[in-house]
Amino acid sequence: MFYVVNNSGLYVFRHTNGSFPSKWAGIWALDKKYVDYWAYKVNGVWLSPDLCAWSNGHNYKVGDITVRETVHVRQGKVISSLTFEGNGDVSLDLEVGVNMRYRDEDLHGRKYSFDKGKIVSDLGKLTVKLMGSSFKPLGLYSTHNPGSNIPFALWYEQEQSKFVPGIWHTEFKLKGKKKLNTYFIVDFKNKNVEEPFGEFRNRELSSLMKIAFSGLKTFAANNHLKGVIAGYPYFNEIWVRDTLIVLPAYLYAGMFDYVREILVFVSNYTKDRVPTVINSKGAKYYSDDVNPLWIIGLDYYIRHTRDLSILNDVKDSLLSVVKYGINSIKDGVVHNSDYGTWMDSIPRPNAVEVQSLWIEAFKLAARMLRMLDIDIDLPNLNINPFIKKGIIVDRLDGGLTANILVPLFFKQVSHKVASRVIDLVEQELVTPSGVRTMGKSDRLFKGGYHTGAVWPLLNNLAAAAYINYDRDGVKFLTLNRSLVGKYCINSIHETEGGAVAQAWSVLPVIHIVDEFILGIKPDLVNKRLYILPNYVLNTSFKRKLLIGEDVVNITYTVRKGLDIEVDGFSHKVVA
Repeated sequence: MFYVVNNSGLYVFRHTNGSFPSKWAGIWALDKKYVDYWAYKVNGVWLSPDLCAWSNGHNYKVGDITVRETVHVRQGKVISSLTFEGNGDVSLDLEVGVNMRYRDEDLHGRKYSFDKGKIVSDLGKLTVKLMGSSFKPLGLYSTHNPGSNIPFALWYEQEQSKFVPGIWHTEFKLKGKKKLNTYFIVDFKNKNVEEPFGEFRNRELSSLMKIAFSGLKTFAANNHLKGVIAGYPYFNEIWVRDTLIVLPAYLYAGMFDYVREILVFVSNYTKDRVPTVINSKGAKYYSDDVNPLWIIGLDYYIRHTRDLSILNDVKDSLLSVVKYGINSIKDGVVHNSDYGTWMDSIPRPNAVEVQSLWIEAFKLAARMLRMLDIDIDLPNLNINPFIKKGIIVDRLDGGLTANILVPLFFKQVSHKVASRVIDLVEQELVTPSGVRTMGKSDRLFKGGYHTGAVWPLLNNLAAAAYINYDRDGVKFLTLNRSLVGKYCINSIHETEGGAVAQAWSVLPVIHIVDEFILGIKPDLVNKRLYILPNYVLNTSFKRKLLIGEDVVNITYTVRKGLDIEVDGFSHKVVA
């Protein structure tokens, strides 16, 4: 079991047994690594996994002395906090394995200069401070393979370079309890994000909502790069698609300033099209679904805040992305590159979800362009080219993937078509553990990553799509609840063998519950709050959230029918 402690992009990824058993474990500042591991020796005994018991921290016993370690991340520093209890003489040594590298490096020839606790390379600076310690310099360069026994195939473990600058040592007489901190100070300016705001009470869904709310800061990056860390351990960059998919969760949690910064940040990197990935080296552009997703995210932000000034800040990007979409259309179909979707390991030209996203994006862009007094004739797309014999197909030439649920997510088809799609999904894609990426009838099916594996992301998609058409989508949220903590504390994995904590597996539940189940749909541009709950709400629910500048309390009471009480909204409520 792993855990993550993150503060706006500076984070620690570690195993609960106290080890750092992967090239991805250690101290990271987004895509830059600083430390592979640190290890303590108490009275000649290493605090090893064999001695470790996890209980919201690492707990060890050495003779008559107990040691508890907890890890905290603050602005520019990681703190390893030790609490000793017992009586007697204590000798404490600290060894640190330094490995400053980019995420896409393995062995490298990087050299370090060091003076006591200050270590410097061409990539960055690290200062290590153990309270009350002396320092014995060593300057040892070597290699190791920390992930040689890791069971996750997609982690691609390799031998790593490491540098041990020396040993930090201290001694003291323990009488009862004593605390000591080790500080790892890095040259990384992480800025705290605003606290999520909201309360929720419901018998069925509160526990999953609580996990999702705690995850909002776990995945947040706010420094020179702004966005969402897509997943741990190896999606430690700003994946724009993942960021935009989970953006509504941050809005329903009242984190408006953070969302605004993300949208403008992405806009600053937009060059005719929205970037796929942004990291310390720059941006990469190869996805076609991120373009409409950015427009959709921009509309969500405006409707939640009525901050129309953002349109002037991103006007040029909005225009260029809209024109990119228009130029991608031929014969009523948006044409995407073969590997330009989230399933980027397989060729999917003319993908159904890209068409669906642009249908929604053009509709929303029309309203935003009118606000800017810009007159552009936007295409009137529909999903019909992808409906074959009454069923939605994945690509123009056929195929069956979970992406056929995306038009249902946006309510772009009739109940008749949606019913057929859901029946097909139930027959071909739904498994006891969730929704497959691809059905066996698809010629690309292999049962692998994008070719048939189960993804919790798709459980979230299915939940919303089903609920939109009066089918039981809550069952998929229940499935995801059962996956919490399978590989990482308080998180849900990407897929088997992949990342152990994935943003789009965890965070969308906030969006699904608030919009699709509770029916909370702010439209502050028109000074309206729509509350249109779905029939699947069969237990009472209390929700407190920030809508614009208003703290709004909504109470849903299920008796013979459903009663709704709204308090705190300063404009018109439509329920």
